[in-house]
Amino acid sequence: MSAEYLMSCCAECSNGNGCQGGNHAVAWVFAKTQGIVTGGDYHSHIGCQPYQLQPCGHSADSKRVSCGELLPSVKAPVCENTKCLNPFYKKNTFSKDHKFVKEAYVITNDEKAIQREILQRGPVAAGFVVYADFPSYKSGVYHRMSETAVGGHGVKIIGWGTEGGVDYWLVVNSWNTDWGEKGLFKIRRMTAGVDFEQMITFGVV
Repeated sequence: MSAEYLMSCCAECSNGNGCQGGNHAVAWVFAKTQGIVTGGDYHSHIGCQPYQLQPCGHSADSKRVSCGELLPSVKAPVCENTKCLNPFYKKNTFSKDHKFVKEAYVITNDEKAIQREILQRGPVAAGFVVYADFPSYKSGVYHRMSETAVGGHGVKIIGWGTEGGVDYWLVVNSWNTDWGEKGLFKIRRMTAGVDFEQMITFGVV
């Protein structure tokens, strides 16, 4: 599914803020009622509407242009809801390319239910409070040490485990593969201090 199409065309997901964040529970409702066209990563030429915004660096040691430097000048793409933007994509017309979920659900602070859903149907989405120490994560199991909240963030939980006696979730971030553990991170399960399990959402296709 096209992340860019969802970000730019689901105004109710983000109150029209686009890149400035949104509500992933509402995004699943959009996927159920309106559908989302296909799409891939930046410069992937995959799907109807692949991502157009260039990757940027989220940590101080990233070799990419800092996201902070780009944000003032980069705006969320304008919604294109009439045609595919990828000239190489010939599989479907825009109207026939929409993918839908049958149902959307929310799990709140229930570790076993989250694990059961991942086992039975696959990854789930999580939203959490980002603190100032999170962008500099390198490896290991993260838990909050900072007292400074800097915003909210949405990610994808793909599994869980235990490292050094600490239970964790294994999570896919959207900050490129040069961040964290090749784009992934581990976070304390149920005790990270960032409201990580407060609203877990998923869709059923």
